[in-house]
Parts: sequence; structure tokens; C-alpha cells
Amino acid sequence: MGELFAKTIKPGEALIAAGETTVKVIGKGKGGRNQEVVLGALNYLKNNTLILSSSSDGRDNSDVAGAFGDEDVLKIAGKNKLSVKKYLDNNDSFNFFTRTSSQIITGITGINVADFVIVLRGK
Repeated sequence: MGELFAKTIKPGEALIAAGETTVKVIGKGKGGRNQEVVLGALNYLKNNTLILSSSSDGRDNSDVAGAFGDEDVLKIAGKNKLSVKKYLDNNDSFNFFTRTSSQIITGITGINVADFVIVLRGK
């Protein structure tokens, strides 16, 4: 879904989605569906684009609610020699976003409506 969101957004648009994605877990990493959506989008993001995906209850199969990604997150990943593909293949989005300091941490919110994704692209 992350790839789809990244490829769909056009300059000057905002994309807002809600619901829950499904992740086929084949690796031994740690993470949740929201972090996986963002990790899946990273290699497809255009300049001036931000993607954020979060759970409304504050827990994305871990103590974080989700993650965000943009050009700066990719730069940090490159500087630290982090391979997006390697982390995706191992379903290890939690550790990727820990190392890039781009997790969303809210604590338990006490509500559970849906996950939400926001994608913004500047002109």
C-alpha cells in the first residue's frame, strides 16, 4: 500500500486514507502494519512528499503508533547504510524507524477507531 500511496499522490495534493492494511509476515523482524506502509513507500516518494501512517490506539504491534517518512528519513537511512529493501524483506520496520528517529509515539490513546494514512506532496 505504501508504494501505491507514493505513486498516486500528485504535486499540490493531500491524500487521506483510513482502515487497516494487511501484512504478510515472512521475516523475523519487529513492526506493525502502519510502519510497514511507510517503509514500503520510502523508495517511491517524490521530492517534497511526506507519508505518515498511524494507529488510533497508539500501538502498531509495538509501543509506537506508526511512523513517518520523507526525503530526510531517506537521507538518514543512506547515511547509516540502512537498506529499505532489507528491512522490508525481514518485516523489521520498527528497527528501521528506530534508527532513523521517525517513529510516532503517542502512548495508549484509549480509542481504537482505525489506522490512518496522510500523504502530502508540495508543488
